[in-house]
Amino acid sequence: SVGWTLDPSKITTTAVDGTTFECDEGPASANGGAVLSMCAWTDAGVAGAVVDITGQPLTDVLNETVQARAASEH
Repeated sequence: SVGWTLDPSKITTTAVDGTTFECDEGPASANGGAVLSMCAWTDAGVAGAVVDITGQPLTDVLNETVQARAASEH
């Protein structure tokens, strides 16, 4: 099958400057089983997500997502 398997019970939640970011990672059969990571947020009528397909640590993906949210404010 083609897909990305995430386990909702393993979602991490991090608050930064009043915004909550939810992150998870899991294997993707379409990507040779490599681990993909994703972090997302919703606030003030704006939603965003960063999906990493390169195998970066989830903490790095969270950092990129925080930066993406900050860029959306401008």
